[in-house]
Amino acid sequence: MLKRIIAKSRFWPERLDSKGLPRFDLNFYAVNKKGEYAGAAIWKGRYYSVHDGKENKLKPSAYLFERP
Repeated sequence: MLKRIIAKSRFWPERLDSKGLPRFDLNFYAVNKKGEYAGAAIWKGRYYSVHDGKENKLKPSAYLFERP
């Protein structure tokens, strides 16, 4: 989904930098019925917080790009 959003952003060039990378960030968080969870972001450096029933945890999100 993140790749699709980035592909659509080409219609708004003001949202892209000189290298064609997005100037914005977007985060997705997911959880299923089993309690499995994940996070994903456009840029590296985003974290999400979860409670696994025992303790709070801060987890790094998966990402598409590293910041220059």
